Amino acid sequence: MTEMPPPPGMLALRRELGQQIRSGDSGGASGTLIKLVFQEDDRQWLEDKCLELLQHPDINLQEIAITAFGHIARIHGRLNRPIAEEALVALAAMRPELAGHIDDTLSDFEIFLQ
Repeated sequence: MTEMPPPPGMLALRRELGQQIRSGDSGGASGTLIKLVFQEDDRQWLEDKCLELLQHPDINLQEIAITAFGHIARIHGRLNRPIAEEALVALAAMRPELAGHIDDTLSDFEIFLQ
């Protein structure tokens, strides 16, 4: 089965997100990622992008990725939970200031993922 490319609108948002990340526009990237979470059908792409952003040195991008994981769980009702949890727990160990936010997202997983 051949994978279909994303619709033009989603492709444009994906490109916009990439440009914002590369240019250091974490505020713009945050808004664009949340738009994608609510509009993008490709859950795996969203998860991969969030995992990538958890590794980004900009704490603002890490924070929006944490939030986005919670939204993905709520909106899509599924995600690769073991991989997401492992990445979130690892980030909490490296950035204790994010631990409360990460705990909230892990709670979202408990609530919205069966």
